[in-house]
Amino acid sequence: MENTPQSPNMTIPRKRPLKVDFAEIAKRFQSLRETSGLTQYGLAKISGTTPSMISDYECGRRIPRFDTIAKICAVTGWSADAMLGIEKEAK
Repeated sequence: MENTPQSPNMTIPRKRPLKVDFAEIAKRFQSLRETSGLTQYGLAKISGTTPSMISDYECGRRIPRFDTIAKICAVTGWSADAMLGIEKEAK
């Protein structure tokens, strides 16, 4: 592994490859929206995006950018972990 310019003496080992299930993220996104009682139009309006983008996220045609995820979570109160399906390990 190469050292990065930001951390010249540090490498970050990966324990396992990162697997992303985009179809599952799309389902979770739609489920969170519906559970919140929001329409695609309503979510688009409060998050500053378009209804067609919300539809694309829910159909798995697109994945929201990190800044879009952060904004949607901020205005809806959703957890980014919940949206992305990240489960914390029990200690």
